[in-house]
Amino acid sequence: MALVLRLMFLCALLCIALAYTENGGIMDCCLSVSRKRIPGRIVANYLRQEPADGCRIRAVVFITVRSRRLCAPPYKYWVRELIHMIDQNAKASSW
Repeated sequence: MALVLRLMFLCALLCIALAYTENGGIMDCCLSVSRKRIPGRIVANYLRQEPADGCRIRAVVFITVRSRRLCAPPYKYWVRELIHMIDQNAKASSW
């Protein structure tokens, strides 16, 4: 009985450890992506989600000015344009 409890405890620890990302937080993965174009005026930042991060799909996660996370397909042209716009704004504000 004690061995079973120890194994269950170790399994739980392993699951928790696998859920953590490199930066110490728990990764909140996109399960699907939106097909609708996301307006640039509501987007504050973005991050990329990769299968290597422990998520099932590749996506670009746009973070809105209201801290919502919107998942988009990385291969769409409008997504690449929005990423470029955010990068340019970040570069201009760092001057």
